[in-house]
Amino acid sequence: MTIWEKFINNVRLRRAVVLALIVVALFALRGLMNTILLTFIFTFLVVRLINFIQKRVKIPSLMIVIVVYALILFGVYFVVIKYAPKIFNQFEGMVKSVIAFYQNPPKGANDVVSYISDYISKSDITAQVKNGAAILFQSITTLGSFGVSVFMALLLSFFFTIEKDRMFSFSRNFLKGPYSWFFKDIRYFANIFVNTFG
Repeated sequence: MTIWEKFINNVRLRRAVVLALIVVALFALRGLMNTILLTFIFTFLVVRLINFIQKRVKIPSLMIVIVVYALILFGVYFVVIKYAPKIFNQFEGMVKSVIAFYQNPPKGANDVVSYISDYISKSDITAQVKNGAAILFQSITTLGSFGVSVFMALLLSFFFTIEKDRMFSFSRNFLKGPYSWFFKDIRYFANIFVNTFG
């Protein structure tokens, strides 16, 4: 028996190596991890919803997928249209109230204003403003990249769920052939992950 055959027959060692390769691959793709996990979550939820609905009503899965993603897009559109202007108006109102406070301070506020002025004159306000602007810019950038990740995950999960049956039949082809052990071990870990997540 060759070393390769011994390795293939040693299931524990083989699965440890496959798990290490999966960890290395996920580490290499760590920049896309948000998109990968969100795609998995959206796909998992929609596939579970399709199975739940089809147990009760015989509706084609394509119709369910289109309706679900249309509702998701409508919900995102509704949230952006309804709440984005409110958030902007509240931010604008906050800025106006701060400006109004400094222009016309109420009675007894002179002590607070003088304390703030002393604090500003003693501290390095330029460095603090730069630090605050950097944090604000980083937050906006993070929010934008997360929005792109959510959009890409929705799009990828939409295509996956539309072609769910073809994808499953295509992936079953990997379970045959000389390297089927590798894909069976990947399926083993994927089943553990999906069952734990579920």
